[in-house]
Amino acid sequence: MNFASPAAGKDKFALIGIPTLGESDRPNYVTVSTAEIQKYLKGAGRNTAIDALRLTTHSRGHRGLEQTMGGAAGGKAGCSLKASVLNPR
Repeated sequence: MNFASPAAGKDKFALIGIPTLGESDRPNYVTVSTAEIQKYLKGAGRNTAIDALRLTTHSRGHRGLEQTMGGAAGGKAGCSLKASVLNPR
């Protein structure tokens, strides 16, 4: 994973890039968990509270995002999100 965080106090966002795997790799996705996000926030000297997430993907990245959010079978999500985060106003 790659992590980018602006200088503390300037912005309230952090960008985390998650790699994709090839079509023939098994599993062919990479997930992210709440604990992993918090680890990177802490390492950057940031508050580890997650108030909101903006999740986006491109091309093969959709597989990892689908699995992170609970997978096609509706399994347990890797990120423990509040309803207000999943359904912003």
